[in-house]
Amino acid sequence: MYVFGHHDVYDTTLAFGRMAAEHIELAWDGLCDVFWSSDFAEAVPFQCRCVASVRHR
Repeated sequence: MYVFGHHDVYDTTLAFGRMAAEHIELAWDGLCDVFWSSDFAEAVPFQCRCVASVRHR
């Protein structure tokens, strides 16, 4: 869900996973204040799982 922005992000954990072939796994979990509606206002849980490219300079 994209909410066009957010307020505070808290109680988060950012973890780095495997790194292979210039890519690294990332996991980010936490809570965020969104103030979108009564169901999505404060302390909305989020989870992001992705693979990032790593470039060495």
